[in-house]
Amino acid sequence: MVSISYPTQLQIPGPWLIDEKNMKELDAVVDDCFAKMQAEADRRASVTIDEWTRKAIADGKSQEEASKMIEEMRAEIERGIRWKPDDRAVTAYLSGGRSVSGKNFGELATLSKLREEMARAFLISARAGETKLQVSLDSSYPQGLTIDVSCDDDDLAQALFGKLQNWALDIAPPKWQRIWLAWGALAALMAGMFAATIFGVIFAASISRTPSGDLKQEARTLLKQGVNSSNQIHALELLLAIESGYDSNQYTPGHVPSARYWATLCLITFLIVGLATCPKNALGLWKGRDKVKRGRTWIKILSVSTPLLIVTRVIFPWFVRLLAGQ
Repeated sequence: MVSISYPTQLQIPGPWLIDEKNMKELDAVVDDCFAKMQAEADRRASVTIDEWTRKAIADGKSQEEASKMIEEMRAEIERGIRWKPDDRAVTAYLSGGRSVSGKNFGELATLSKLREEMARAFLISARAGETKLQVSLDSSYPQGLTIDVSCDDDDLAQALFGKLQNWALDIAPPKWQRIWLAWGALAALMAGMFAATIFGVIFAASISRTPSGDLKQEARTLLKQGVNSSNQIHALELLLAIESGYDSNQYTPGHVPSARYWATLCLITFLIVGLATCPKNALGLWKGRDKVKRGRTWIKILSVSTPLLIVTRVIFPWFVRLLAGQ
């Protein structure tokens, strides 16, 4: 008989911005999974009790005697199925190595003493019999959300895993945000160094000049025209200025960077800041609610303004110049 085994573990990198609605939905999904896990543990206990009852009858005991014996052994049988008590809990990890646990997120959210705290990560765990599941959010890179279901019944494992996976995929960050988190800081550093070099050169070239070179060009023009009584004084001034290197360290009046230069510099700066400031994981518990809102607002600003700026400041001017050239 051919059997196919499917994975029941998944990790999705961040950034994860999980608000109160998402946590409420996850509580409901875990509650549903936990009920199925308990039902499976009860079913296995019932199957074991029936097997023991049939064996007792086969050994010559009556139905009544067998039932009485099994009833006396029920606790032992259930301990064999549930070698650990059924458990369902969520733990939120705080700064300073602290943590707080409760039955679900709804219970944790009511803890008024923690209203100034910010949860950095969480772990949801549930166990019933031989079946267990975990959902965790890690605060370290890649700030991933992990789902892990362990059960020797493949059908039940897939059913539990599918419910949790569907919840996660509905709110998972898109691929571009994962790339942003993974490479944003490095890209921003490289882009900043490159931009600083390019714009520094452009700025220096736009405001500085070499007066002696300008004066020599003017002198050549004067020689082509010919020196006469009307321009001989100016010719003498040019000669003295060139020989003495006069005004060689000054700037050309009016030769300052254009508005286009400053606009482009602002655009590049904005993009570099955006690359370097990808939101980190945030959980909508207590003070973390504001962090979730700020993170989502920043993502919206960048996802709209960045393409708009690139189109209006880069693509559109290039297209206009292309049409003009034709």
